[in-house]
Amino acid sequence: MLIVDNEPHILDALHRLLVDWGADVVAAKNTQDALNALSQPIDLMILDYQLDNGETGIDVARAIRQSLATASNANLPGILNLSLIHISEPT
Repeated sequence: MLIVDNEPHILDALHRLLVDWGADVVAAKNTQDALNALSQPIDLMILDYQLDNGETGIDVARAIRQSLATASNANLPGILNLSLIHISEPT
């Protein structure tokens, strides 16, 4: 599993939580770190939407898709974009 978030406290908290649940987790703070993490198998990506320097989670997903398109035997992992999660208050 790959988590990409530019905020260290969020990245660390998600990493610890998912590791405690038994997940094999790689943390990255930007697109380049995420691309470097592709040396390991990634089944799921959790991407923050707003990153530093104008990057977005969509940029990360596109870069990974492009990188994997040139790799043999590579599959695009599932993607969870944290900006798309909406938690509603009970009425």
